[in-house]
Amino acid sequence: MKKLILLAISCAVLHAQFVGVGSRKIMTPAPPPPPGGKVLISHAFAAGTGTATTSAINCAGANLAVMVISDYGILATADTPSSSPANTWVALGNSQNGAGNVAIWYAKNATVNGSMTFHTLGNYPMAMAMCWSNADTSAPFDQQAQSGAATGTTCQAGSITPGVDGEVIIAGFTTLQTSLGTVSLDSGFTKLDTNPFNSGTSIGGGDGYLIQPTAGAVNPQWTVSTETGYACTIASFK
Repeated sequence: MKKLILLAISCAVLHAQFVGVGSRKIMTPAPPPPPGGKVLISHAFAAGTGTATTSAINCAGANLAVMVISDYGILATADTPSSSPANTWVALGNSQNGAGNVAIWYAKNATVNGSMTFHTLGNYPMAMAMCWSNADTSAPFDQQAQSGAATGTTCQAGSITPGVDGEVIIAGFTTLQTSLGTVSLDSGFTKLDTNPFNSGTSIGGGDGYLIQPTAGAVNPQWTVSTETGYACTIASFK
């Protein structure tokens, strides 16, 4: 009788262990990550009379580098941007208001490191640099728009509609205003760096971004509390 009882207990224990092991093997799949998954790794800006070089920033893990470049009296697309580590830089369209010019440059499948600097050669330029992770490595650029001369205290580049969900949209402006006052950027964008025009030292400008979960038309507006001399640009990246 004792042997039968022990056998029954042993069978019950083995059954419980088997059920426990089996239950641990049943796993619910993790939900997919949000589309795009872009992450701003770091950003910096610099301004100067003929050259502008940022301080070193940690871009480790990024694969897209972007510079919003403003310039005085020459097209921002005529500047010579570079970075360390070196990359191949591509210019998008120039926006102009009088002597103020601004353009977005980017480097796809960028070579980066933990102490990266960005540089541009121009005429009183301002370079606003940022590095992003999880971008398309072969063809990240999608849409762009450029404004003409903007009057008053607001500036919009024009509406764009990204082609896919999860794109990052970069906005930038240039200015000849020596005092920007309060600067804001609407439509859910995050403002990054702004700097006023400094006669004899550098042009002014600013940049910002939006990671758009669901693709849709967007036309962000820059608003400043001082008037005159603005042009702006916008571009989206997959």
